[in-house]
Amino acid sequence: INEAVAAGFPKLKKVEPGLLKLTETCAPEALLSNLRCIYTPRLLFSRINETIASNEDKLLGTVSALFNNSYLAAGWQNLIQTTDSRLAYRFCLEGVRTSKKTFLALLENVRGQLKAYGMEDSPSNYDVEVRVEVSSKSIAAWLIPTFQKDDRFSYRTKDVGASINPVVAACL
Repeated sequence: INEAVAAGFPKLKKVEPGLLKLTETCAPEALLSNLRCIYTPRLLFSRINETIASNEDKLLGTVSALFNNSYLAAGWQNLIQTTDSRLAYRFCLEGVRTSKKTFLALLENVRGQLKAYGMEDSPSNYDVEVRVEVSSKSIAAWLIPTFQKDDRFSYRTKDVGASINPVVAACL
């Protein structure tokens, strides 16, 4: 917090270990480069203080509620610049294990909701990550900008000249 305030950020609040919240409006893009210890800026869609545990039906309903009437989803164009009129995202679910059937139902639900806001699911070529985090206290949905291409598997094309796109390989 002290480093961020010294770098020019307005008042900050510690939400949990490793997570700070801006409490006043500012233009963070000009200030982020001044910080040494920042890992990822994250924008909160919404948070619901509810315990999901292992109830998969409750998880589906709660995740739907996270994106309903979301100011962030409706106004992402005011926060993120893209070369396209759409925002490509990758969906990620953390903190809970679900059946494949439940995950696919959850993904279809999120896709339908975010498509209405001009956002498109694109798991291998995306601008942001839409992450749903489930903890023992709450469930939260985040929009996490990715400032670099997803190069997790780029080593494969260097090591094996005849390798194919990892997504295609997984489908095959």
